[in-house]
Amino acid sequence: MEAAEEAEDLLLIYFAGHGLTDRRGQLHLALCDTRWDRLAFTALPYETVRGVCLDSNARNRVVIVDSCFSGRATGTALGGAGDQLANRLEVEGTYILTSAHANSTALSLPGEPHTAFTGRLLNLLRDGVPEAGPVLAMGEIYRRLHTRLKAEGLPAPQQRGTATADQLALVRNRSAAVSSALPKEIRDGLRSRFANIRLGAVNELATWLPHADRRQAAAARSALQPLADDDNPSVAATAGALLAKVSVSPPKQKRTTDKVVEFFRRTDGQIVRGVVTKLTARRAFVRLEEGVEGQIRFHELAERPIEIPEQVVKVGEEIFVKVIGIDLDRHRIWLSRKQANAGLTGDAEGDLYDPALYGMAATYDAEGDFVYPEGFDPEASEWLEGYDTQREAWEQQHAEMRARYEAHQRYVAAVRKDEKPQAAGAG
Repeated sequence: MEAAEEAEDLLLIYFAGHGLTDRRGQLHLALCDTRWDRLAFTALPYETVRGVCLDSNARNRVVIVDSCFSGRATGTALGGAGDQLANRLEVEGTYILTSAHANSTALSLPGEPHTAFTGRLLNLLRDGVPEAGPVLAMGEIYRRLHTRLKAEGLPAPQQRGTATADQLALVRNRSAAVSSALPKEIRDGLRSRFANIRLGAVNELATWLPHADRRQAAAARSALQPLADDDNPSVAATAGALLAKVSVSPPKQKRTTDKVVEFFRRTDGQIVRGVVTKLTARRAFVRLEEGVEGQIRFHELAERPIEIPEQVVKVGEEIFVKVIGIDLDRHRIWLSRKQANAGLTGDAEGDLYDPALYGMAATYDAEGDFVYPEGFDPEASEWLEGYDTQREAWEQQHAEMRARYEAHQRYVAAVRKDEKPQAAGAG
C-alpha cells in the first residue's frame, strides 16, 4: 500500500498464482493460507487491487495477473457484472494484462520453472523484438505474447487499456540495436499488419541477405526468427525456409506433450462426456478418453448436499462434466459435474444452448474481435459463394456440438427427475 501511495510515474502490480471465483463470479487472488470455502476472508479480492489503482497518484498504472480466470480483471466477463466492472475501470492511464480468458484456467507445463504466460513474458522481455523500436510498449508486448502463446496451443492472454495506456513503454527493446542494421523499408514491412507486405519484406531479405555484412546478416536472422511463427502460413514457411538456408537453427518445435495436456488445451472450460471408473469417500474418477483420466472433488459432484459420491454417480455410468483445471503432477484433469449441470433444467425450450461449452469455441484475433468462419459474411449473415466446403465443415461441427448438448440435456432431465423425491422428502 505504501509503495502504491508513493508511486508517481508508474505503478506496476504483478500477480502470479492461483485465481479463484466466488459464487458471484468475482475474482479472488489466492494467498498462502487461502481456503476455497472462505474466499472472502482468506483471499485477496481483485476489487481491492482495483481500488489501489484508483487511489494511486501514479500517472500510469499497469496490472498484470497470471492466474486462472484472470480475464475477469479486464472486465470482459460476459454479463452485466462484467460490463459494470469494465465501466469502473475507465481510469486514465490504466492498463491490464491477463494470462487467460474470464472463464479459462492458466497453464503450467512440465519441466518449466514458470507458468506458460510468465515464462514467455520473461523470454520476450529478455530477448526483445528484432523488428520493433528501441522500447517495447504494452500493446506490442501483448501482441507478441498473444502470437507466441496461440502458436503453441496455450491459453491466449487478454488486455484492456484506457486512453493511450497501451502505448506505455515499459522496457527497452534488447534487440533494437541489432535490428537497426536493417533498411527501414524492410523493418517497416516485417511489422506490417498485412500478411502480403510481411511476405514481401521476407522475400526482400532473401535477396539482400547474401550480400550483407556480418552485423546485417545477424540482424536479418534475428528478424526472421519470430516470423517463422507468423500466423500466416506463407509468411511462416518462407521465413523458416530462409532461416534453414543461412544455417540458423530453426525455431524450436512445439513441445511434445502427453495426451492429458493436449486434452486439457482442447477442452478447457467445455462440457464433455466421461465414464465413472472409481469412487472413493471424497472423489470420483472419470475416464474421458483412452489414456486421459479426470477427477471430481467431492464439492464439485452435486448441486445439492450429499454424504457420499454414490448418491449421485455410479461406477460404469456415463456422465457429463465440465473441464475446470489440470493436475500436471498426477496427469489428471479436474472436473465438475456440479458446474456442468448448473443452469440446465432438462427442458429443451427453457434451456439456453451455448455452443462454446460443447466444443465449438469462439475465436478472437489479437485485438480481441470475434473471428467468423472463413467465407461467412457477418453483415449479411450468410455464406459467400464458393465456400461450400467450409460451410459443410462448419455445419457438421455445429451438428455434433448440438447433439452433445441435447444428450447433456437428457442427462440433466434424468438427474432432475431422480432428485425430485429426495427434495420432496427433505425438511
